[in-house]
Amino acid sequence: YDAISQSAAALIARKGSPLTLTRVAEGTFNPVTQAITGATTTTATLNGVVLPGGRGDDYQPGTLQRASAIKIIFALSGASVVPQPGDVVSWNSVSWTLLRVSVTDPAGDGPIIAECEAE
Repeated sequence: YDAISQSAAALIARKGSPLTLTRVAEGTFNPVTQAITGATTTTATLNGVVLPGGRGDDYQPGTLQRASAIKIIFALSGASVVPQPGDVVSWNSVSWTLLRVSVTDPAGDGPIIAECEAE
């Protein structure tokens, strides 16, 4: 199992690219000032692969409007952060917001891969 996990991470590191993941944690609302205070931004760099969306991702759910969905696969072995919906991923001066995230943790000892859909 460890060898397979390391092989997957090595392949993504060798064939993929470093992607910047940004997460904004909302602060608290102050009713006196009518402002949100204490918001924090966390940035991490993860190795990943950016792929075009599949045929089912061509349209937004329930509409005939074209979607610009892409698929991102992250190697998470040893990562300090796990992607979640709402995070923003940047690569080559383009940014996408993660919509769906599926994390694989087969041994229950830490995620190894995250498959994400983003727009």
